[in-house]
Amino acid sequence: MSNDKSKPRATLKSLRNSYREEIIDYLKVHGATKSNTPDLYMAIDKKSYRGLEDAFIYLEEVEGILVQEKRGRAKVWRLKDKSLLMENLSQKDLNNFTYALELNKDEFDASTIETIEKIFKSNQAFMFGYLAPYEELDNPKINEFYDTLLESIKEHFYLVLKFKHDKIERYNNVKPIQIVFIDNNWYIAFEYQNDKTKQFVFRRLAFIEHIKLLHESKYSQKNRFQKKDTKLYLDFLKKVQNAMTLYGVEKKTAIIKATHSIAKYFEKDMKKFLPSQLFKSKEEDGSIIFTLEYTQELEILPFIQKWLPDLVIVEPQELKEAYRQKLEQTIKNHLG
Repeated sequence: MSNDKSKPRATLKSLRNSYREEIIDYLKVHGATKSNTPDLYMAIDKKSYRGLEDAFIYLEEVEGILVQEKRGRAKVWRLKDKSLLMENLSQKDLNNFTYALELNKDEFDASTIETIEKIFKSNQAFMFGYLAPYEELDNPKINEFYDTLLESIKEHFYLVLKFKHDKIERYNNVKPIQIVFIDNNWYIAFEYQNDKTKQFVFRRLAFIEHIKLLHESKYSQKNRFQKKDTKLYLDFLKKVQNAMTLYGVEKKTAIIKATHSIAKYFEKDMKKFLPSQLFKSKEEDGSIIFTLEYTQELEILPFIQKWLPDLVIVEPQELKEAYRQKLEQTIKNHLG
């Protein structure tokens, strides 16, 4: 009679996704791990260490995402670099990992670095104005909601969003379009439906109070919207000037003069301060004439005010009047 122990162990034919994710998450945090690790085999509800080893062998031999190594007499498994990076890491994990890479590039091979760069390029389809990859999203609210938003954008999930700032704002039937970094702040750009009217807006991520998938609501069966619904918004976001740029509003043109004292910053070959900025002429007194496009006054007035008193609105008249009132109110506020 043959001894069963002499038979080679049969490799598992499948592995439950929840087990797979538990193992990968554990190895991300703890690194190389033995198959007789109590915390891990209890977490994935395995009844024996052998069951955990079977799972390790499956991920090594079938999926090819683990590597087995010898540590003395013990066998350990670790994630391959590439497989770690191919996982759907959270943005915070990815930022931290890439920061480590920036500090210790000699510790990573070229293929690992290339894979990280590909991940960041792929995420740019869902983001605008992306920060350097190793910069932290330093607001805890942003970290809390970022991954849910990014996944919802990728998968076109309808959302319910609740914001809290000066007041509570709740948005139903939300189509999240893109995460946007402009004016030194993070925003979510989204469409929502109010009664029969559709609106497209920017709202600060830091003011998000709550996120819920719409289909989880007992009042709705909506799940996903179609990718084609995002095209016009994505085209708009490529040309957006700042968070005050209004969607679907006809642009106006302002003629601005930069006095001679700051003219050098607005010369034709200088970097633009705003995307719509267009050099027109240099005047005899050394001043520069340029134009700006805008959809509402708030889109460009704060910029003009930053250069007070050296940016002068030439036209249109209604913008000059709005700015004059703003300046008069500023003086009143300072005089008490």
